[in-house]
Amino acid sequence: HPSFFACNFEMSAGVVSNCTIKSGMSTYTGNLAMMAGAPKLIDCILDNGAMNDTGSLACRGGGVKMSGSAEMINCVVTNCCAALGAGVYMETSAKLYGCTVVGNRVRSDASNAGLYVSGSAVVSNCVVRDNVTSDAKPAPARGVYQTGGTIINTLITGHASSNGGGVYKTNGSLVNCTVAGNTATTAGAGVYQSNGSIVNTAVGSLTS
Repeated sequence: HPSFFACNFEMSAGVVSNCTIKSGMSTYTGNLAMMAGAPKLIDCILDNGAMNDTGSLACRGGGVKMSGSAEMINCVVTNCCAALGAGVYMETSAKLYGCTVVGNRVRSDASNAGLYVSGSAVVSNCVVRDNVTSDAKPAPARGVYQTGGTIINTLITGHASSNGGGVYKTNGSLVNCTVAGNTATTAGAGVYQSNGSIVNTAVGSLTS
């Protein structure tokens, strides 16, 4: 497992596998930017990525920002921080397969989550759990913020918000997922939805 330290690593093509990419910092994304083209990341760990200014909503994807036809397969994203998509930020046709997004730190006053899904992105067979706020005393944060794309066969657990503790969705599809063990103080502890679809999904969370 070779490691890349204290850098922002960019991919627009090719394959990187069995690596640890960590401690990256730049203005607009953290450890890794997968841009345009169809780059692939396989069996890798993304750890401790952040931005120079985590307060700006332009800071997206503390672990990785994915666009174009980028793919991540069997990777772990952890301990990263951003204003939007603390662990992973996905747009256009990006794809996330068999990955775990865990223990990332979101900005507590942003409409944020560990995983941000937009465009026609696809998330399949993943685990999103225990992502927290970046306060001095971390508290749970939203698991997924979805404005588009499709999330399939994915477990989302261990999050909290005022609404949409597990998933806050304004569009897109949630299919054959399990959303459990999340809380909200107002509404939608499991899922808070204003548009989009939910199909064959088990939602078992609490509003307090």
